Amino acid sequence: MKSKLRFILPRLLAVTLLIGAASFVLFIVFKLLLAVAAIAGLVFLAGKIMGKNRFRGKWKTDGPQQGIMPQEFSGYDAPVSPYKTAAPLTIVPIR
Repeated sequence: MKSKLRFILPRLLAVTLLIGAASFVLFIVFKLLLAVAAIAGLVFLAGKIMGKNRFRGKWKTDGPQQGIMPQEFSGYDAPVSPYKTAAPLTIVPIR
């Protein structure tokens, strides 16, 4: 029995250390991925809030405006649609 214990104990200790090291590495990787996801979420949220404020600030320009468009777009012409528009319906007499 004593020889079996001397045979098994070092191997059991080595396997235990290997499993512990592997689980530690997986724990660190999981925590890093979680931290990266949290930081990415915060950056995305901050960018969205800043973009919203920037957009809101752009439309509140001071000075005269034409209609609802800000001064930046005052010389802007709307593009012509490339699609044909439907002609009004007419009644065509047939003889």
